Amino acid sequence: VACMAKVDGWQPSNGDPHGIEISAPSSTSSDAQDAKLSWQTQLYNATKEDVYSYCQEYTCRSSFAQTAETNAAIDAIRTAVATHAVVMYYKAGCGFCERARAALRENGQVGPGGAALEVHEVLGTPKDMRAALVAVTGVAMVTYPLVFIQGRFVGGADEVARAAANNQLAGMLTANRPGHQDGSPRADDGGDSGSDDIENALLKDGAVLSIRKHGAVPWSEEATRQRQVQFFEVPRGGKWYFFQFYTYANMVRAVSAAHVVLAVVMVALLGSGPAYLDVAVVLMWFLLFDLVIMTATGTSPLSPIGVLCTYACWNYRGPSVSTLPYKVVFLAYIIGILSFVTSSPTFGDWSDGENRDAFAKATRARCIGIITNSLMLAVFRF
Repeated sequence: VACMAKVDGWQPSNGDPHGIEISAPSSTSSDAQDAKLSWQTQLYNATKEDVYSYCQEYTCRSSFAQTAETNAAIDAIRTAVATHAVVMYYKAGCGFCERARAALRENGQVGPGGAALEVHEVLGTPKDMRAALVAVTGVAMVTYPLVFIQGRFVGGADEVARAAANNQLAGMLTANRPGHQDGSPRADDGGDSGSDDIENALLKDGAVLSIRKHGAVPWSEEATRQRQVQFFEVPRGGKWYFFQFYTYANMVRAVSAAHVVLAVVMVALLGSGPAYLDVAVVLMWFLLFDLVIMTATGTSPLSPIGVLCTYACWNYRGPSVSTLPYKVVFLAYIIGILSFVTSSPTFGDWSDGENRDAFAKATRARCIGIITNSLMLAVFRF
């Protein structure tokens, strides 16, 4: 797949005209330059970039898309989407971007009329570009890649891979563009109110209109479906009632945050006297049940916490990640809870003060361990 990354009419806010022009996702000259740097410098630069990118996940909202630079980036995105069959906004070194490239390479060799299909790649990490992508697509948060096919926003690597697995990607690549039966771009792409009225009429089905009136970009059917909460959806395929090898990144954070809240409540109850110990025990059994379900399957409809987090965080779910490291943590939680909850005093019988205090002390220690570890998972996901 031919890869280009030149967008006319937009430059990063720092004024560097070369910040968006990239010959390919990887560069020989860049590799040679990196080889000259010490490993400490390379580690520092990589860590700095990852921390900066992580912080941007929580600051790139459409409310920030009001600067002149962001407005210029919005126009550049609309121009790129209108003039290229496939556009992908990527992050350097992103494995999900490579996964999307592979799916497009395997399924997108031929465009309309049998012509070779070009993938137009644009670096999507500059601050103004991130804010513009939120405004243009209407997504709740930016994760990479963001792929547009024949004038429609498709989604990220999961959506592209799913479309390929369902034999839909080839049809999407050869489909006509919205508004024109011949598949050609719309000529009136200036963003004035007249063209907006036309767009709104043409794109009323499956379209997501942005905050700025000229940022409307239609969504594909798969992207539109993915905007709705999917309780039975398993990343990268699979059945919701079987062992799930993948989950969504921010689902891990949400579930871990729920564990922190439960553990904090239990610690508070343990310090409120014998009358509340039974409530703490019930909450501990509830947490144990939910952890067993999540470890055996995933954030499935069988898991109360999983259902709550899916409903609350679906549009902020992030990319798919492996569940194995987190299931190991959950398994450790299960072993720790089982080691003492099954030997707790008879429910409602806390007359033995020494036994009661020992149970409360052991429970408090385990809750503090859950709070510490789950807080790290909720914030940093490790």
